[in-house]
Amino acid sequence: MSDWTNEKTNEVLKAVYAKAATDKAFRALVLENPNEAVKQAADVEVPAGFKVRFVENVGADATFVLPDFIGDSELSDEQLEAVAGGKKKKKHDNDDDDNDNGKSGPISGPVQSGSMKQFHGVCVD
Repeated sequence: MSDWTNEKTNEVLKAVYAKAATDKAFRALVLENPNEAVKQAADVEVPAGFKVRFVENVGADATFVLPDFIGDSELSDEQLEAVAGGKKKKKHDNDDDDNDNGKSGPISGPVQSGSMKQFHGVCVD
């Protein structure tokens, strides 16, 4: 389905849902062999290697799919670097204030914390 458009995907789903709502044998096929059900309902093949799954909405008013499990580990240094923001200090700038006008900015000043300087919860080199 990676090369399918949203429109094509919606058309296929509409065909599968319509038939599954009225045909018990087809509904069982959708649950057991979704690729074959898609082929029968919409006359298209699910792309090779693409996994499709349908589930019954049994005993619930709605069924929701959980996001992929990413684990409970901390972010790697690479991931942290990818999301880190801020302004780098100029090499010729000797003061701790990023304002070039010499006036006091919204950051009141650094608090030494190991090798890092901490400004109101944000650590910068």
